[in-house]
Amino acid sequence: MADARGWPVRNDHCFQRILLDNACGRCWYEAILARPAYRHASDAVLTQAVALAQAAIAGEADLHTLNRRSLAWRGKRLPTPPPEGEGDRREAVVEGARRKRPARGER
Repeated sequence: MADARGWPVRNDHCFQRILLDNACGRCWYEAILARPAYRHASDAVLTQAVALAQAAIAGEADLHTLNRRSLAWRGKRLPTPPPEGEGDRREAVVEGARRKRPARGER
């Protein structure tokens, strides 16, 4: 499915990073203090992550945008936006998924 849709990632752990980061509104490991994340995340976070995954599958969430946001929270170099016509689907907004990331001294 990832190849056919031109998604920016292929591996399960990359999808997990993107979905959990966006569900938490920051790097998931800043919000979920124990690993593995799927075992220690709240039901609300897991529900948001699943909703984002379903929206991406349905073409209602832009995985390129979600990936760029996840990488930005991690201080990583951002990939360039996808070519015209790819990744321009509307971004899914999941209630409560956008929480402000705390400043460095506030963690």
